Amino acid sequence: MKINILKPIFILSVAAAIFPLVQPEALEWPVVNPEIKSIFGQKSSYSIERGMILEGEAAVRTAGDGVLLTIISENENMNGFPSTLGNAVLISHDDGLVSIYGNLESTDRISGRIQIEKNTVISNTGETSWGNEENMCIFQIMDQKQEVFLNPLLLLPPKDDNRGPVIKNVFFESDSGQTFQASNLRRLKSGNYKIYTLITDTYPGNPVELAPFRISIIINGIESISVPFETLHEKAGILVPNVSPEYLDGSLPLYNDEGFIYAGNISLTRGKTEITVSARDFTGNERAAVFMLQID
Repeated sequence: MKINILKPIFILSVAAAIFPLVQPEALEWPVVNPEIKSIFGQKSSYSIERGMILEGEAAVRTAGDGVLLTIISENENMNGFPSTLGNAVLISHDDGLVSIYGNLESTDRISGRIQIEKNTVISNTGETSWGNEENMCIFQIMDQKQEVFLNPLLLLPPKDDNRGPVIKNVFFESDSGQTFQASNLRRLKSGNYKIYTLITDTYPGNPVELAPFRISIIINGIESISVPFETLHEKAGILVPNVSPEYLDGSLPLYNDEGFIYAGNISLTRGKTEITVSARDFTGNERAAVFMLQID
């Protein structure tokens, strides 16, 4: 069986569309009523979250019908696949999708199985592979055809949510490295600027602050930049989402050291300028911050 997709990071084909990449059958949440500890595209201790981390003592169930692709035992490093998954199970589905279940208590229940039905209990949530937290489950979705990680929320039933993301901070950075807090600005010199945003989102009953689903930068009513957290791929050694227009060249990561998202580059010319930073979560709730600037 060919499993050359099992690499720490994948490279996105130039021809791949942003969304939808595939039209698969919808999947189910692998844990009932989970608390989401970390979400797709969120900055983690070591990298960017490739899927979701679900918290809570619970049974872990298969998200859809499929075929057992492989089992990874704790501390095993198979062909470079991240050993931080701990005990893990990979299941192949139609449309070239692979679901990954990591941090499992054990893999005994699934051992020897081939055909797997949706909602089959494969294990319980277990201890993290780094050994300092219990009752966690890593859940990831890979698309073998496009060779990308998919945001699981694209395929899972939506959760009830009427809260918009919170735009906590926005700042501009000039080519010389000088930074300007957007909330304190009234005037700014013309030139090129990088935009950094600090945006969080929460679900009802889920107190952990999560990453948003999409960030847009709108200048004078025209969308200039869109950062959708739909897929992740490697570019020049860093893990990034698809961004329109493309701006990541590998010289800057998606997140800076303070956890701000690098939203992109803008060029400001003289005159009155309205800059809107818009954030949206997966259920469609939006929040926007508008900055009116005089560009000299």
